[in-house]
Amino acid sequence: MNKDELSIKNELTISKILKKLIDKNITEENLDDKLTEKFGINYQYSKLLNKTDDESKKSTKEYIKNMDFNTSSDDLSVDELTRFFNSKNSDFFKTNEAYKQLSTLDNSDFNSLVDNIEKTRFDIFLSHSMKDKYIVYGTYLILTEDLGYTVYVDWIVDPFLSQSRSHVAKRNIRILQIRMRSSFNLNLLKTLNYSISKWIAWELGYFNGRSNQVYIQKIHGKEFDDDKSGMGFLKIYNELFMYKDELVYLDRGKITRIN
Repeated sequence: MNKDELSIKNELTISKILKKLIDKNITEENLDDKLTEKFGINYQYSKLLNKTDDESKKSTKEYIKNMDFNTSSDDLSVDELTRFFNSKNSDFFKTNEAYKQLSTLDNSDFNSLVDNIEKTRFDIFLSHSMKDKYIVYGTYLILTEDLGYTVYVDWIVDPFLSQSRSHVAKRNIRILQIRMRSSFNLNLLKTLNYSISKWIAWELGYFNGRSNQVYIQKIHGKEFDDDKSGMGFLKIYNELFMYKDELVYLDRGKITRIN
């Protein structure tokens, strides 16, 4: 079998992704609300930590008010509001250390977080551009719900990392390294903005240094087929297709499924 024969009806197309999202009534406008609904308080709180100091303070106050907490928080700093939020949700945070603000964890708590993280395994580490979050989530749903894979997407599994996504932080890097070591495969999702991500090249390099199980998850569609990213070296990696409810690639003409 050649690549053209395999690609017929087995490509990940933009129409399949959008259909998946539309079937679940997920739009770009309500995406964050749907994520909060699906993944709970941890995702909602991570959104607060992504804002500027003034925005975070205002949002956290509103969130506290919506949860009927009794406090006079007008003069509290963001850190104080964070500690207040944690104390009011102590049971949640005692069992979910990962969802505290990463930068405020002391070394002991951070090491405890690392120990917990190392125990979790994923089939796929999905390397992607955050600018295409809507399409990334649609792909995540197809891979997890339709194909049954366990998939790591940082802002879904570790939403506390998102607050520092725009810059490089040592703890973020360590968490991502652990997640990559705990994943069997790395799939690069080629969305419209993948080539401008500052993280993708680093993730590819790190994963490729320890495993050859790096693949290209190409999205097919008119606006996606003309790739002028200048990242021609990606041709060394196998492109994935969806075949009989599995992700596969061609190895010397033979259909081979990923591990």
